[in-house]
Amino acid sequence: MKPVRIRPQRGPQPQKRAGVASALAVLLLSFLVTGGVARAQISPDDVDRVGEYIETTQDILEKVTETVRESESARARVILEEALHLHEQSLQLLTASRPALALGFSKRARTAALHAAQVARTERGFEERAHIRAERLRDLYEALLERAQEIQHKRALRFLQEAERQYLRAEEQYGQHNFEIAFNLLETVETLLQRAGRLLFEAGGAERLALELERTRDLIDRTHERLGTEIAPAALELLVRAEDLLGQAREALARGEPLRTLQLARQARRLVLQAGGQVDQVPPVEAVQEQIQRWDERFAAVADRVRESGDESARRLLERAREHRRQAEERLGADDREGALRQIKIAHDLLNEAGEKAR
Repeated sequence: MKPVRIRPQRGPQPQKRAGVASALAVLLLSFLVTGGVARAQISPDDVDRVGEYIETTQDILEKVTETVRESESARARVILEEALHLHEQSLQLLTASRPALALGFSKRARTAALHAAQVARTERGFEERAHIRAERLRDLYEALLERAQEIQHKRALRFLQEAERQYLRAEEQYGQHNFEIAFNLLETVETLLQRAGRLLFEAGGAERLALELERTRDLIDRTHERLGTEIAPAALELLVRAEDLLGQAREALARGEPLRTLQLARQARRLVLQAGGQVDQVPPVEAVQEQIQRWDERFAAVADRVRESGDESARRLLERAREHRRQAEERLGADDREGALRQIKIAHDLLNEAGEKAR
């Protein structure tokens, strides 16, 4: 499985998009409600009143067009094109002195616009979720493939081959901006990896996973010893998080969840390696600001997903992420750049965890 090319597009901050989209939804709703009143009050010859209604529809379509363009959603574009077509028909009917029909087409154009905006927001969420899942599944695939090839487990290898094929399909759909389809294909990839992992677990993989956890334990201990008592706070926080992930991996192994065990163990090892590579230097302000901006760009999509899932543990992780992000900005304001960078990196990790919990 090739390195992940499923990555979210950079663009305006999601908070801003979400705010505009929410305001637009309220605006559309109010117009749809008041439209019923307009129908009762308008006579077929009241061209001026219908003309004003259609002009407002034009304003709504312009706002929706911006939202759809930012989302890069193919589905939303198709729906928006239909809304624009209906709007053009309403203008033609008004010109032809048929205001009652023009009003009906304008209302249909607004309904289609609302649908396009909703699809655009949903697809944007799937873009972020597909990116997170693709990175995680690639790591798991590589670890399982290594083990399956080592013991030449034919059934597991067949599952892994199919997982790679589905992954490439997901990558293709992602490149075409079909984010929901890409995400669903990645769900299939995960199911195939779980089957392969279960087969390898039953074929002696449990002992190998236990050994992997012990090696991670040894790596943490060696890194602690090498960094000594004067360990940098940033490295210490990474090691503490690695310890926590290792504990979760042991619990997953006890529950008979090999894929989750492997995932957590590899995350823990990455954090330990990051801790070992820490150097005591002050990062530039721009580097910290970029990390904060990247967090802000991802937050709205993850927050929507957490809210929709109703998962309490994901909500708590999200709140912790927000608190660390707040501390990062606070420390940056006090010119504690190292502390600010440390806090925003923790915020990123927690945001990832919240998104995974809510999937």
